[in-house]
Amino acid sequence: MKKLAALFLALALILGIMPMTFADEVPTLTVLRIGTDRQWVPDTSNNQKLMEILGVNFDVECVDAETMNMRFASGDLADIVTLSNFTFSEYADTGYLLPLNDLYEKYGNQRKLNTSQYALDLCTIDGELLALPYENNNVKYFTQIRKDWLDNLGYDYSGWELLEGSDVYSIPLETYEQILRDFTFKDPDGNGADDTYGLSWYDNASIPNAFMAFYGAFGGVMTQYYVREDKLIPFEATDDFRFALEELNKLWAEGVIDPEIFILNKDQARANLMAGKSGSFNSWWSTAFELIRDGMWDLQPTASWLTASIVGPDGKVGMKDNGRITSTVCITTQCKDPEFAMQILDKIDSDECWWLIRYGVEGEHYTRKENGEYENRTEAGTALFNGMQMDCLYTLTNRIDIENEINSIMPTDEKMIIRRNMAVHQWLKSAPLYSSATYGLPNPQENMDYGVDVTNTVNTWVMEFITGQTELNDANWSAYLDAYKTAGGAEILAAYTAEYNEKNGTSIEPAF
Repeated sequence: MKKLAALFLALALILGIMPMTFADEVPTLTVLRIGTDRQWVPDTSNNQKLMEILGVNFDVECVDAETMNMRFASGDLADIVTLSNFTFSEYADTGYLLPLNDLYEKYGNQRKLNTSQYALDLCTIDGELLALPYENNNVKYFTQIRKDWLDNLGYDYSGWELLEGSDVYSIPLETYEQILRDFTFKDPDGNGADDTYGLSWYDNASIPNAFMAFYGAFGGVMTQYYVREDKLIPFEATDDFRFALEELNKLWAEGVIDPEIFILNKDQARANLMAGKSGSFNSWWSTAFELIRDGMWDLQPTASWLTASIVGPDGKVGMKDNGRITSTVCITTQCKDPEFAMQILDKIDSDECWWLIRYGVEGEHYTRKENGEYENRTEAGTALFNGMQMDCLYTLTNRIDIENEINSIMPTDEKMIIRRNMAVHQWLKSAPLYSSATYGLPNPQENMDYGVDVTNTVNTWVMEFITGQTELNDANWSAYLDAYKTAGGAEILAAYTAEYNEKNGTSIEPAF
């Protein structure tokens, strides 16, 4: 037995991974993954090969945000936890996130090659590295317009200005609003029925996202904070936001916004878009492609989309800066062997493991050209990818370099060509974005205490202002601001202002 143990030890040293115990020939790491959009299927060939290369079994559980909160509250956590954006900061005070400074320095050789210091700094609180970042591109949101409907109505967009290095059209708000009117009243699908609207949505009642282009045309986007005249202010409390709501109320009164936009659930909204009930929406970059992928051509064979950026009357334009970090991975204090976990997280960042996670097994799930360049997904690979069973573990890696390289290659499959062409965020040389002054700051306790109440208060008032249920006059605007503050908005703003000053060495004040 001693000789056998020595052999295992020697192999482990050669591979650069220390097994958790000699009793377990293949140790197991548990992973608690935020998000139910992917499924963990351990017996697919790519996951089997991945675990074989790493010398580990993964036991992965995918949960929603509410479940994640409950698991942190109970301490029932996995060895590794993945979280969205900067939510790791919300759990910093629980004591369940293991500081990674020493582990990263000792075992993070591969990740050091792929991770920016900027991102690491954003994952550090009071000198402790509490998470490893998954870095992504900042540009994610666009306005999508039915291109075939523009053609049907005789629009000539050949002379419209394009954002540099892209196929994204820069459209004045006035022009966009006329498009919405024509899509509503001029029978753009040619079926002779009055059954279309200019603007709708692909998800249920997401007020910050559904009208993002309109907010941006007036100077900002919801959920962000800006420094104006040496004061920190939430966009929802600015005059610019009020101007945007006034514009939306005008369009609502004209009837060009889907009257069910606030009540459609996600499935209903997507079904309406696929059936051609609306000609435009604001969305995540890939959503228009996903509609086609998921069956839009079966219902609308000529459907095609044009991507746009909407410029306001004073030249203001922009969508939400999605930030450099879209998710993080943490090792918890519940992990029995943090050194082993860190070594796995380092090795999984390699080229070989990334390809297995994102594209599967070469030849089975994807093909390469003779020169070695990626060519296309196979039918089996497409099935896994579309079924959200391919890349459940992608947030354990951090390889934006390969991601951008792959997205720049023109595939051969017609639908994937559309996806590639719509991946404009990957190679835009410049894009108008609004960045929040609070990006990267720890989520203050005040936001955890009052954030839901503030959000519900804002959404209620905004919906009533847009629909005209509450008139957007001076008195009601003042009442809305008072409701925002008393719901906890004042406390949240004060907390963010203090954090901003501490981080930047400034002395700005809260706007209220």
